[in-house]
Amino acid sequence: MQDFARVSTAIASLREKYIKFTETMEECLAVMNNLYINSGLSGVISAVDCTSVPIQSLLGAQAEIYRDRKGYFSVNVQLVIDYDVCDGRGC
Repeated sequence: MQDFARVSTAIASLREKYIKFTETMEECLAVMNNLYINSGLSGVISAVDCTSVPIQSLLGAQAEIYRDRKGYFSVNVQLVIDYDVCDGRGC
């Protein structure tokens, strides 16, 4: 379980570099416009997606909290992204 805590902490430490909220209405409208031009999604400023990353079973009492609805052991990872972060490179 300590490995998962270290990975989560490492990911969270990147938030200042990769997570930015629009501060003005102009920024919000610019992001919304970029997403519309490049993806056809109107009225959207960001998107959230998630996936289950398979892991090996953890032994011990905590193992079952990582079992997903399909019966596999996994960690659910969420990603939030907007067009400005990718700079239109399709990342």
